[in-house]
Amino acid sequence: MKYLYIIVIALAFASCKSNNNAPQKSSKNNADSLAQVITTTTVKERPMNDELLLNGNISCDESLMRERSASEYRSSLERIDKEVERVIRIMK
Repeated sequence: MKYLYIIVIALAFASCKSNNNAPQKSSKNNADSLAQVITTTTVKERPMNDELLLNGNISCDESLMRERSASEYRSSLERIDKEVERVIRIMK
């Protein structure tokens, strides 16, 4: 049993050695793969509008929906109104 512990510890130390013979990935390969994924566009200066442009699709998962009472709707709308007012104040 004592030898088993020694063998396990020796294997652990042997596995921690750095492998200098491993091939290094060039940064050019990484840059090429990123260039295939990333898209860019030019910067355009425009006057600030009161609209917020969101890119993407927004959908509702009805399996997560539950029925709400009228008071829950009112409290939700009040929270939304407060948040909208806060965002408008920040944008001014």
